[in-house]
Amino acid sequence: MFSCQKTESVQLPVNKKEIADSAVVAFQKKLYKTQIDSVFNQYNFNGSVAVFKDTIQLYRRNNGFANFESKTEINDSTVFSIASISKQFTAVLILLQMEQEKLNLNDKASKYIKDFQKKEYENITIQQLLNHSSGLNNFGEKLLFKSGSGFNYSNDGFNTLGKIVETVSGKSFDDNMLELLKKAGMKSSSTGRIFKGENFAQTYVGNSKNSEKGRKYAEKTEQQRNWNSCRWRFVDNR
Repeated sequence: MFSCQKTESVQLPVNKKEIADSAVVAFQKKLYKTQIDSVFNQYNFNGSVAVFKDTIQLYRRNNGFANFESKTEINDSTVFSIASISKQFTAVLILLQMEQEKLNLNDKASKYIKDFQKKEYENITIQQLLNHSSGLNNFGEKLLFKSGSGFNYSNDGFNTLGKIVETVSGKSFDDNMLELLKKAGMKSSSTGRIFKGENFAQTYVGNSKNSEKGRKYAEKTEQQRNWNSCRWRFVDNR
């Protein structure tokens, strides 16, 4: 037996927004590939670049070597040091200590760091270290200008901020940073001193054509600047 009743097909509504979003993503992927690939090709860029919108990967490309001596190629698991980008995280640690009323931004660094209790450094404030207006260049040298009267980007200034965090919190810089990274959900990040993973990229300045010269310069620069309190490494395993 069968029924002669006519069955009408059900037409699902069209999600115009979803279609539009899909078209935008496709356009962005094509645009990023064209623009960023041109930089890779023009400058022989050695590194890894990824662009995400929320969880959607719009672009990703690895190029060159993590180690020029061993010819180890960069891949999705390569770990990079983010160097001075870490200063933003050091600044957050200072602000968290301020929220807990353990320090004030107008406090003098000499209140917490004995090495700053000499005449030339004694009036430098935490605020001035944060905004690079302390006059400090390399620690131990003469100030470039009176504290608060100018601007000079200072790595040693942020090294000092890391030490202040240790003093007022009673915990190491590493422990403070790992707590912050955990709160931020950054499970693949670590400080440089306790990083124990593999696939760590060497530090270079320049490109494949002058990598040896760049490596030596980077090593010399790193030795001259004691960045241990403000430098950490980042890895993305997505």
